[in-house]
Amino acid sequence: RDLVRSRGLGDVYKRQMEARITIEKATAHMAAQRASPKDIARIEAALQTLEASMQARNPSFDADYQFHRAIAAASGNEVFLQMLDCARESIEQGIDVAQKLTRQGSQARIDVVINEHRQILEAIRAGDSEAAGVSMAYHLLQARARITDHAGIA
Repeated sequence: RDLVRSRGLGDVYKRQMEARITIEKATAHMAAQRASPKDIARIEAALQTLEASMQARNPSFDADYQFHRAIAAASGNEVFLQMLDCARESIEQGIDVAQKLTRQGSQARIDVVINEHRQILEAIRAGDSEAAGVSMAYHLLQARARITDHAGIA
């Protein structure tokens, strides 16, 4: 929170997303190589919960976070989980802003966000590590663009 006061929310959010893109692209890539059927079921359950909350226009931070956390767990590298958990408060702030915009947005916007998450899951399920990493990076870049474009953050 001190960082937000000293640098401004826009700068902090962009830095957070730079880190998330780097780390979560790798987690998705590794999850596609290493995920067990149980891991995939966990990712899918988190996505179903997220989809239901988004369709009800009551997006759940926890469901979104659990989707990303399940992918980190499926990577087979517990350090990724620890890093995500250490950054949870910061991630929560970004997801909260994104979800408020989605809640206020059109059905088309909700469908786009759901599809981005689904593409990540499908790439992991298919064992396509390149597609999983690219899909995760694309999703996070799009989330950043949705927020920074809305807020007028350069």
